[in-house]
Amino acid sequence: MPNKLKSSQLNVSSSSLLDGAGFVVNIQNTSAPQEIYFKSKHPLVMSAEVEATVTLLPAMQQGIPKVLLEAELDTNFKAGQYTVQNIYKSWHENFTQVDFEHNQATSIPVINSSETKVNPQKFKRHGMFFSGGMDSFYSFLKHQSKITDLIFVHGYDIKLSDHELRAKTSAQLHKVAEQNNVNLIEIETNLRDYLDKYVTWGELGHGAALISIGHLLSHEFETITIPSSYHYGNLFPWGTHPLLDPQWSSSSLAFIHDGCEAKRIDKAKLIATNNLALESLRVCWRNPDSTYNCCKCEKCIRTMINLEIYDALDRSAAFPDKLTFEKVRAMPINSHSARKFVLENLKALTQFPEKAELSEALTYALNKKPPSPPLHHRVRRYLKALLGRD
Repeated sequence: MPNKLKSSQLNVSSSSLLDGAGFVVNIQNTSAPQEIYFKSKHPLVMSAEVEATVTLLPAMQQGIPKVLLEAELDTNFKAGQYTVQNIYKSWHENFTQVDFEHNQATSIPVINSSETKVNPQKFKRHGMFFSGGMDSFYSFLKHQSKITDLIFVHGYDIKLSDHELRAKTSAQLHKVAEQNNVNLIEIETNLRDYLDKYVTWGELGHGAALISIGHLLSHEFETITIPSSYHYGNLFPWGTHPLLDPQWSSSSLAFIHDGCEAKRIDKAKLIATNNLALESLRVCWRNPDSTYNCCKCEKCIRTMINLEIYDALDRSAAFPDKLTFEKVRAMPINSHSARKFVLENLKALTQFPEKAELSEALTYALNKKPPSPPLHHRVRRYLKALLGRD
């Protein structure tokens, strides 16, 4: 990450894409100008809230005290900033306060031409961010009667360059939307490329990134749900958080953090009852050769164990490879969260004595000595500490 800049201000402006299918947010400071684009066939509306969510974390991390926006912030959003920034500063003591001001000499473009007209009826639609993963499927199945729109963002967990995986995912999500009679909104953006320069994606970046998308849709949604990553007993600094997400709301749009009452194994139990969810479930973040689920990484194996516990793995076309005890024993468990998920699975397996061999393999994986990090990882950690990167 870059060192702190001496700039005292970020200047933010927005313009429509040439094809009219989205917007570009231009960010000026003492370093090279940044251009963040948002592109969609669905109509979007640019606002000061979008500009603020795009720039807040980089400004706090760089020690830039002021961000000049093109319009005044919504009163509720601005009030929530007190809590949002205090939470961030409690997680990262080197982060600094940022003040948002309005450049009265400019104005934000709000026209986003599209084949679909903007819905003039506010407060009627209820959206949910939806990647096809365990968390989003759980929240969708739980709130199926209320949700009107699923929102998928290309450029967050799927690389912009991975058109093949984007196409596979889009086709599967369209199937989910059609069979459940809801709308699917797809938005493409390079925002992650920008945020990754300043903050860690999981720990901080992805939360503000999702919020920026929500405010691009605030003209037609009353609520947008953000599925939880963790349950109440396992909370820690994370980009989406039950204390954080609602504070990003505005006068016209409420963000709802959902699902903290359920552990991952509880979510798997609900998903195991739905054949379409089993067919469409996508959890892998490695995706070698654009695979939907690689069936080899820790997250894939952990999820396969979740489904196997409830006799649902054989019914899930999303995981074409078999789960073997060798894979389970070799599963890397290198983080606090990974250990928590293993313990959840082991506790659930106590109810199924016929799965004792799976339990033994998982116990072996939990207790084996982790390998030493490769030299280049240790060098990277040293450099991060030396440069003061969070």
